[in-house]
Amino acid sequence: MTLQENSYLQDANAFYSSGNYERALECYDLILEEFPKHLAALGNKGATLYSLGEYDEAITWCDSALELDPKDLVALYNKGLALDKLGKLKEAIQCFDKVLEIDPKHVYALSNKGVTLYNLGEYDEAITWCDSALELDPKDLTTLYNKGLALDKLGKFSEAIKWCDRALEIDPKYVFALHCKGNALYNQGKITEAITWFDKTLEIDPNDAVASSNKGAALYNLGNYNEAIKWFDRALEIDPKDAIALNGKGPALDKLGKLSEAITWYDNVLNLDPDNFAASSNKGVVLYNLGNYVDAIKLFDRALGIHPKDLATLYNKGLALDKLGKFKEAIKWFDKVLEIDPKYVFALYSKGVAFYNQGKLIEAITWFDKTLEIDPENVIALSNKGAILYNLGNYGNAIKLFDRALEVNPRYIFALYSKGNALYNLAKYNEAIMWYDKVLAIDPKHVDALNHKNLALDR
Repeated sequence: MTLQENSYLQDANAFYSSGNYERALECYDLILEEFPKHLAALGNKGATLYSLGEYDEAITWCDSALELDPKDLVALYNKGLALDKLGKLKEAIQCFDKVLEIDPKHVYALSNKGVTLYNLGEYDEAITWCDSALELDPKDLTTLYNKGLALDKLGKFSEAIKWCDRALEIDPKYVFALHCKGNALYNQGKITEAITWFDKTLEIDPNDAVASSNKGAALYNLGNYNEAIKWFDRALEIDPKDAIALNGKGPALDKLGKLSEAITWYDNVLNLDPDNFAASSNKGVVLYNLGNYVDAIKLFDRALGIHPKDLATLYNKGLALDKLGKFKEAIKWFDKVLEIDPKYVFALYSKGVAFYNQGKLIEAITWFDKTLEIDPENVIALSNKGAILYNLGNYGNAIKLFDRALEVNPRYIFALYSKGNALYNLAKYNEAIMWYDKVLAIDPKHVDALNHKNLALDR
């Protein structure tokens, strides 16, 4: 190696180590102009291009190095990293395995094999490889964090937090671990605590789009929809493609009753990403709430074209068909839900409602009973079973079911009104008036309660 060549290589490596990848690339190119088969420059150029996000080019230059030396660790390792970024996960693992055949203690290959397995959804295996890396370097922040991520995906949230805490003991400002801990707390349902950790992340990096959007999601779950929208907007200012914010803002607008704005938002999302499942399904829900059942079904079908087994969307399509009076079709879609999850309560009682709407009262009772086996306090099943008994003239037992429903929800208007009607039919007019009054205290414009109260007063 000439002095000039050595000088260029030292400069290039120094620029690379300091994160000045553009200057590093210039130096590697100077070497390769004079020495096209310079192994270190070829491999390091591949590593530099990877760091610049030029993954395809990185692989090209790593391959050039591997033509000269198939066992070059720098080229093999960085090729694996680039393949992972391109979603070629199995090929990436092959590269990491080749590195480990040559150097079984290559910590970064062990750790990144774990990352790639995580990306494949192989969380248990990912943990195994993270553990192998941690045996060699127990304080490697990235590996500690990645183990926490994998545990979180397995639903082991408390363990995930422990590993995030280990990373934070080493570096209290390690943003990835702060954020991961927030996610694990969120997944435990500890929403307020999760927000605390998202805030800690944002104190260090105010431009962290993921922390911003996750804070928005947490606020949404607390029912603070206006604040949630602010954080979704903030995330989208940083990253216009942030999935959590894109998919979260619409439901928040919906919850605020801003249905037209929600639809406009979903349309914007679908213009950006026509295959966005959440936007299709959620827009369908808004259209359903607006009474536009035909167009709602079109959106549910669009969503099901992307995720054919999504329970909520299958169920919502059934609801829309029921609203259109297509009860038999509705039952078919509720059955599709129940094939996947026989204990999906919403589909059980909605199937009962669809039978009820067809006048098939015995079948309806069967499905309300199935609902109550799983959820004995289900207000809708109790009330609708009561309504059937009422229609069969069994007013006493109907009242018992309405009472059970009202123990769970004392303001459930259907049960209040139906109990009034049952008492009226038992000629208990004064008691009936009392229950109609309870309806009118909640909804003074309830026409049927007003009319029936007047009928009772005339008796």
